[in-house]
Amino acid sequence: MITLLKPTILDAAALAGAESAHHLATVLRTQWTAFWQRDPTTVVADMQEDLQQTLAIFALNNQAALAVNALLDAVNDPRFCNRAPTDLPANWSFDGQTFTYNEPISDIPDPDIEP
Repeated sequence: MITLLKPTILDAAALAGAESAHHLATVLRTQWTAFWQRDPTTVVADMQEDLQQTLAIFALNNQAALAVNALLDAVNDPRFCNRAPTDLPANWSFDGQTFTYNEPISDIPDPDIEP
């Protein structure tokens, strides 16, 4: 006969917290991806329209991401592998006043162009 252990109330609470943190990390990543996958010109215009609000939102999202990632790292459970992004995506930079997108450089020649 297989005996299944009944989790304690503390175990159940820890699992619920880890599931919630994992969900928050997933939501943060989904929204981060949706925001940055738009046309770079549109993204820059949106951010520069109200730079102070943009920076405040980014700071709060980063604070949440760092906290939820630390919690998930502490739980160290492979079921909860999502982490919230904490950095700008590749090819983006911020100099303290302006966001900039730098087009990636491709070393692969266009197949339609003959050498």
